[in-house]
This record gives sequence, C-alpha cells and structure tokens, in this order.
Amino acid sequence: MRSFIILLGLLATPATASDQFDFVCKGEYRERTNASWTLIESRYRIDLATGAWCNGTCTEVRKIISIDPGEFVLDRTAPGDGDSPYSSHEISRTAGTYRLFASDGHGSYWEEQGRCEPAPFTGMPEQKF
Repeated sequence: MRSFIILLGLLATPATASDQFDFVCKGEYRERTNASWTLIESRYRIDLATGAWCNGTCTEVRKIISIDPGEFVLDRTAPGDGDSPYSSHEISRTAGTYRLFASDGHGSYWEEQGRCEPAPFTGMPEQKF
C-alpha cells in the first residue's frame, strides 16, 4: 500500500524546470540541393512532462516522437513509395545541433540545420477544449 501511495505522489508531481524549456536555434535553410542557404532563427518549445512540442508561433502542438539520452526526435515519417511525403526533425542533446529534412514526395524538399541553445520556457498555447 505504501508503494502505491508513493507511486501516486510521483505521478501527480508537477513538471519541473528541467522538463519544460525552449530551444533557440540559429542556422540555415534551403529548398533545393543547389539552392543558396538562407540564415534563419527558430524557437522550439519543449514539454517533456506531456511529450509535446511546438515551434514559431505554436499554432500547432505536436507529440514528440522519441526522447533518448542523445536526441529528441520531434518528427519522423518514413518514405513510402516514391510519391509519399516524408520528414525527419531531430535535435541532438549532446552536440546542440538540429536538422530538419522534409520532402513532398514529388521531388521538392527543404532542409534546415544549425545549433541550439536552451532558453527559458515560454509555455504552450492554451487549449480551447
């Protein structure tokens, strides 16, 4: 019984600062292999307690695909046949780098890469329902 009460206490524990944080990432972006790179800055909000993330103005909150000691996989869809869209979006916890690659499955793609620094958590958008 005592173990059950302790377990309930752990489950009800509010998120700590180490569970919720932002990343400010500076890097470069391009839309084709031979295209010029453009400098960009992106902000990601990460909530490990709920397994959620969003970026930019956070119009869409998404589920983190996986959390490992070495990286966060924010998004990953496997390529299907040659006409299927796919993407990969990771942030390295050890190197402080990020990479996003996405394709529409019809020959168009875009990619981002750069370095990230932790920043104070700015919160997730309020849920309407």
